[in-house]
Amino acid sequence: MDASSGSTPPPASFFGASLDWGGDEFFVGAPGAGNLEGRIYRFARGRNREWSVVSKVDTAGLQWGTAYGVSVAANSDFVVAGLPRR
Repeated sequence: MDASSGSTPPPASFFGASLDWGGDEFFVGAPGAGNLEGRIYRFARGRNREWSVVSKVDTAGLQWGTAYGVSVAANSDFVVAGLPRR
């Protein structure tokens, strides 16, 4: 789900190409989002134990086809994302 519009990302975004979690946060890579520049979605578990999108990390200034988010690794303190075409 896109945090800004409430809509589901299009299939071409490759939403779910990578995922990992750390603590009560879950990160999902979408390397095809935004003209293939890529994006990472951050989900958090609420008080009712349901997951919801709380933010997305875009790639300002990256070139077309960069595929940011093709891999994601997280723990309770950090999240790291792959940027293979940089």
